[in-house]
Amino acid sequence: MFFTAHVHALFGLVMVARLMTVAVAREKERRLRARGSMLAGKITAHLMSMAHAAFYLLAAGEFWWRGAPFSPMTWVGAALWLIAMLGLLALREVWTVRVFVSRRELRQTGSLYRRFRHPSYVLNIIPELAGVGLLAHAWFTVALCLPLYVALLLRSIRTEEDAVRSSFQHR
Repeated sequence: MFFTAHVHALFGLVMVARLMTVAVAREKERRLRARGSMLAGKITAHLMSMAHAAFYLLAAGEFWWRGAPFSPMTWVGAALWLIAMLGLLALREVWTVRVFVSRRELRQTGSLYRRFRHPSYVLNIIPELAGVGLLAHAWFTVALCLPLYVALLLRSIRTEEDAVRSSFQHR
């Protein structure tokens, strides 16, 4: 029972941290819009936002329904989630929840972008969702929702690449 309380506290911390990252992203989006950036792929952005929230809610429901035990999988999930948060720190100012483009902004070509074509997805979103699912022992959520989310990510990648290509083609 002692360790189960720790898992609940850890999962609660993850949920609060997620809400904080959304608040930070919204502020960054406000600044991008003020500088003339435009949201690319509005429908995809809304679908991804809904899917992300649904993943967290389903994982939370499954977590409390199962009474997730403290196990090695808890540590694996926590480690993946921590990697995702470190990914956010590495991306700093260029990270947002949605895709924004501007002809006034510079194309990102730093070391992360040389190593990963889409570092936000590789360093943040995928490890975040996998980590939350494993931490919560939310096997149903991971098995059902993660493949669907990856399909949305692929759609978002196409949207992002089209928007960037169009934006930088006019320079």
